[in-house]
Amino acid sequence: MDAEFIRDLFSSFRPVTVRRLFGGAGVYADSVMFALLSSQGVLYLKVDEKNESDFVREDLPPFEYERNGVMRGIRSYRRMPDRLYDDPDELAQWASRALAAALSKSAPRQTTVKRAGRSKAKNVLKRKTAMPQRAARSKSPKASKTASKSGKTKRTTKARRLTKR
Repeated sequence: MDAEFIRDLFSSFRPVTVRRLFGGAGVYADSVMFALLSSQGVLYLKVDEKNESDFVREDLPPFEYERNGVMRGIRSYRRMPDRLYDDPDELAQWASRALAAALSKSAPRQTTVKRAGRSKAKNVLKRKTAMPQRAARSKSPKASKTASKSGKTKRTTKARRLTKR
């Protein structure tokens, strides 16, 4: 399968882009990967807890590949039913659910640990989402006022020493 065939196949769903990926290709809608094309030319759709039962009911296997002589699987992608190649309306429904699954899975990734090679924009976004956590941790009792049992505030010992200087 070539990229043009994939774009035509999903044309009833929405415009998609196809990018090479590990010997196969990723199928993207709105910059979110929702389908995977294996090196054997088989399409797999993104799965989550909401649409997994559709794939299980049709006995569609998860994506598998071989690495160093060992078969490995990615359970978050399952084979697309063959009948969808001939039914663009039903394909659009399945693709829509796969995109929803991909979107639900991509939201938490913005808070992952910064890795080498990431773009500066992504790192800035990650820092901004992590800032409230850092601010909460940076408040130490040494530099702040604490409430005594009588309800009056008093300075901690370290804060008093710093103000005397």
